[in-house]
Amino acid sequence: MLRLGMLLVPVLLWGCEADTGVGKNTQASALTVGQVVPDIPLAGLDGSKTTLAAYRGKLVVLNAWATWCPPCRREMPSLERLSKALDTGHFAVLGVSVDEQERGVREYLNDKAVTFAAFIDKDLKVVRDTLGIKIYPTTLLIAPNGTLIGALVGPRDWDSPAMIQLLENAWHGKPVNIDAIPVSRF
Repeated sequence: MLRLGMLLVPVLLWGCEADTGVGKNTQASALTVGQVVPDIPLAGLDGSKTTLAAYRGKLVVLNAWATWCPPCRREMPSLERLSKALDTGHFAVLGVSVDEQERGVREYLNDKAVTFAAFIDKDLKVVRDTLGIKIYPTTLLIAPNGTLIGALVGPRDWDSPAMIQLLENAWHGKPVNIDAIPVSRF
């Protein structure tokens, strides 16, 4: 039992790996910094449809997460506070759940009073197949022109003053060092 606990600690502190049937993916995404992020379809929990292109002109914080992932659940309130702290004319916080059932996602988001734009990718065609994300949470920072600023694996303290300043700098086109953003232990 002690051995099992020692194996679970890194997953609980770091992130949740998708069941990919292959070895551990250490890369946050298949995309590279500076690459244009594909115009992915986004399916709303209410049945609505949109695309990532609808958010062009804004700096996008796109978080891939799941209700079954403890670090994702701990990070969600911080993302909600971030969405409230940022100017919605310049920024968009988006959550894309990889859960198979919409109901559980809706219940969780309602319970936590999450109001930022929430989408679902039940079959993983967008998150896994197009974006190449296999560990949750993973968050993509996407520039207003649609290029990838960076990808972060693991939970972060999204509403910290340092994070908000980093995002503001990125919005203004200033270089940012996302590697300096520590993983949060919440």
